[in-house]
Amino acid sequence: PMDTELKWRVLLLQRLAGEYGRAWRGRFLNTYFLTAENVGIPYWPSVPDFTRQLDAGFDIRAQEYYVIAAPAANPRRRTVWTGLYLDTQTKIWMVTVATPVYAGARHIATIGNDLPLSDLVQRSLATHSDGAVDIILRQDGRLLLHPDYQEAIQAKAGEFYIPRDGSPELKRLFALIGKLPDGRGLVRDEPGKRFLAVARVEGPGWYYVRVLPAAAVDALAQSTAQVVLLFGALALTAGLVVLRSLLQRQLAKPLRRLTRAAERMGRGESGAP
Repeated sequence: PMDTELKWRVLLLQRLAGEYGRAWRGRFLNTYFLTAENVGIPYWPSVPDFTRQLDAGFDIRAQEYYVIAAPAANPRRRTVWTGLYLDTQTKIWMVTVATPVYAGARHIATIGNDLPLSDLVQRSLATHSDGAVDIILRQDGRLLLHPDYQEAIQAKAGEFYIPRDGSPELKRLFALIGKLPDGRGLVRDEPGKRFLAVARVEGPGWYYVRVLPAAAVDALAQSTAQVVLLFGALALTAGLVVLRSLLQRQLAKPLRRLTRAAERMGRGESGAP
């Protein structure tokens, strides 16, 4: 049975899940809170029976979206991102952003939000008239999005490692990205007669890459202003992909409320705020 402190914490989490889940619906698929006691409180109107779909032995604490935000993997208490994975209940390919919640030194919950692969594709893999291609990959070489590799990425259950699974061309591009200072800049791929415009997306540590035909960049290079515009657009698009700064601002208020309530519970004061 739940102890009194956990009951009040679950009540508060349920209230916050509904309150902030509604506010974030335009940007994320859902909102949920997870605890170290294997309790999950989702706000997911399109899948109202989600928790009933879980197997009896399902352990939230073993899932990547919980593990990556827990103290052992995230001692700096940052907002972190999973890789691409298939949710086994809804059969939706997605990535998750997870934010730990602490009361003093105690990790009391994790806030999760899911972003479907379809949304990432819509926001990131635009069709360009100049023949450019947009790619998103993780720093360790796992490919998240590539218009020519989406089936292969899904066949690998989101574990498509470029150094292991990529073509010679893809491996060469990944090696070029690794040589860029700070993971950003413009580099020429001589054999492919292309340029890579690379922006490192802070937060998840992803690389957002636009592969451009050399002719397109040569034309842009005639105007410094156009080159600056290219990188401005690239950085803006990458920011839209992760929604990081906006999410952190929106999380500030519920995190403060949850932390204050947990501290009061720790002192033995009853009642939720």
